[in-house]
Amino acid sequence: MAYMNRVCALISGGRVDLDVAVIYHGDMEWAGEAMLLQKPARVLTESQIDFHVLPCDVFAETERYRTEFIAEDKCLKVNDNRYHTIVIPGAKYIPRSLTDAVERLNSVGCNVLFAGQLPEGVSDGGGLPESIDRCHAVSLEELPARVGWKHRIMPRNKRIRIYHYIGEKEIFYLVNEDDKEYSGELSVPASYGFCEYDPWEDKEWAAEFSISGQQAVLPVHLYAGESRIFITGSKDGLKKKPDYRLEGTELKADWEISVCRSVDYPNFRNWRPVSQFEDYGKTDRNFSGYIAYRARIERNDLVKKGKNCLCGILKITDAGEDVEVFVNGRSA
Repeated sequence: MAYMNRVCALISGGRVDLDVAVIYHGDMEWAGEAMLLQKPARVLTESQIDFHVLPCDVFAETERYRTEFIAEDKCLKVNDNRYHTIVIPGAKYIPRSLTDAVERLNSVGCNVLFAGQLPEGVSDGGGLPESIDRCHAVSLEELPARVGWKHRIMPRNKRIRIYHYIGEKEIFYLVNEDDKEYSGELSVPASYGFCEYDPWEDKEWAAEFSISGQQAVLPVHLYAGESRIFITGSKDGLKKKPDYRLEGTELKADWEISVCRSVDYPNFRNWRPVSQFEDYGKTDRNFSGYIAYRARIERNDLVKKGKNCLCGILKITDAGEDVEVFVNGRSA
């Protein structure tokens, strides 16, 4: 709970840094063939390009949504959010409110992209304005490059998420949604340093980075399911975060398994031997509750810390959800 509170406090009171909007397909779908917004949304998400989804209502009810077309910034402004690129899922017919909006977006220099195809007509009736012909129909494969990156990772990975938030502190929140580790570099437009924040321990650590002109590059390593938070502004005196990627020793032991329902926790019974760890759903697909593993392990080569204290690091890299570890009957 403390972890969640700290992260929520960090991403409150500010705004997400994005300038891309994807138009909701609902107003086009009923009139004929139309691409679902999920298709361009997925491509952008897998390319670490954040966006908002906008309904056509923002063009039909401009006063209600505080919609403006800003020539000075070449953007669409909706309720104080500014979008420099508008992605419209390809459709055979689009509503008049959208065709009129495209005409105004072109006039102020906003980047308008149709994913897949240009429209053939107007669902409300009437012909298409000439401004539609000046727009670009791009394939889903080339969409990220035509939108452009504010920040990017190398090598590319579809399962890495980047959340850039500007509040009391400017942060880059990275999450690895893959089932494999990721190692690479994060490149962001910045001419200042960074530190790393660990919300679990509520600590700031020194971050490794390099700056070239207006671009900063940070080495990134993420375990499967791991997140890391980088905060702009380096600080003197911060320690480097301990490297837990050191090679360890597999805990080989005679493991036992037991399960219990949530209402029975922690009364585990009927322990039985288990030869390997695997998805319990393969054993009982209808099970819901707690799963426990236990074994007797003696470790004499742990790191010595203090007079009577032994310290070790337990790595569990492929847990499905939560894990609580007990040592000698006490939560660790």
